[in-house]
Amino acid sequence: MRWRRAIFLFFWILSLIGISFFGGPVSYGLFWGLTLLLVVSLLYLLFVFLQFRIYQEIGSRTIVCKEPMPYYFSLKNESPIVFTSLKIGMFDGLSKVIDVAENKEYQLLPEEKYVYETKLICFYRGEYEVGVKEIEITDFLRLFQVKYKNPGTIKALVYPRLLHLATIRGLEEEISALSREHYLEQARMDVVTRDYIPGDALKQIHFKASAKEGILKTRLRVGERKSLVKLLFDTDRLSTKPEEYLPLENQILEAALAVGEVLANLNIAYSAHFISQGVKQIPVNSIGDFDALYEAASKVEFMKGQSLTELLQRECTCVADEEQTLIVVAHKVAQEEFGYLQKCCPDVGRVFLYLITDEKEDVYSEWNSDRLQIHVIPTEGRLEELL
Repeated sequence: MRWRRAIFLFFWILSLIGISFFGGPVSYGLFWGLTLLLVVSLLYLLFVFLQFRIYQEIGSRTIVCKEPMPYYFSLKNESPIVFTSLKIGMFDGLSKVIDVAENKEYQLLPEEKYVYETKLICFYRGEYEVGVKEIEITDFLRLFQVKYKNPGTIKALVYPRLLHLATIRGLEEEISALSREHYLEQARMDVVTRDYIPGDALKQIHFKASAKEGILKTRLRVGERKSLVKLLFDTDRLSTKPEEYLPLENQILEAALAVGEVLANLNIAYSAHFISQGVKQIPVNSIGDFDALYEAASKVEFMKGQSLTELLQRECTCVADEEQTLIVVAHKVAQEEFGYLQKCCPDVGRVFLYLITDEKEDVYSEWNSDRLQIHVIPTEGRLEELL
């Protein structure tokens, strides 16, 4: 295109010199012809800009991360003249339209319509624009280009994936112990009794004790849960650029949900804690309660200032005779926060810290212990393999 402009400018300057020094109909004809051609070319660009239409839509505004979603876009020429050169640019980095050729040039005859049906993949959880980002129009002389943002962009609401894992790295023994405790809680009973509470199973009623005391008594279960399981995840935003904070936040949510789903599938009761316009707590006693956590995690707002320290100060407390299992998913832990984590497990209980960071695991080796286990997961790593 530059050489075309150079040639056109050369002849226009030549015609200007001609009318300045020689005059005559040839010089004037060349000068005005080239000038009018330039004006017509610019008016053509303006006309195409006003008449060109692009339509696009996705199968659903709500998309699950990394799952293909039907996507449709069409280019239409609703004018009586030919559109010689059109190019479209797609949003990339956060999403991708499958099988769309980059830098493809479209030519549309009058009333012609070009339709493209394909699929769209969003890589990260969040709300952001997808599909056609911009349009580039070139005039018929290929001297000028106009690039402008698509006025009809689409915003997709992307939900995090569920990985459906069988277990979690580092938690195998803990999960086994918690599952065994849950089994004992459901299967075995002792002769120690308490007063009957409406809703207790009839088979739990201790009839001899009830007859002796004159009121209904219920057997206590061996191993009635004295351990407490908490799942904490960080919601502090460290950047203002979507291409920087979205991959990190997506990895945190998917890792936390993967842990939560594994526990829920095994009927291990736990509570999820995070900050989103205040500290939130969601109890999960079975897989039936997990949907509430998934919905909340999908809509959680990461914001600057939602410090992990505040969450740890609130939740890192030990109760006498209560064994606490703390699972934390975060992207950065300061020395002060490591101090809170160590306070959680001086005598009883354990902490499992999953750090989403591109730092080496050796950086945190000084904090690793039997009761505080640290696992590093890269920001762009495949959770299916790393968890």
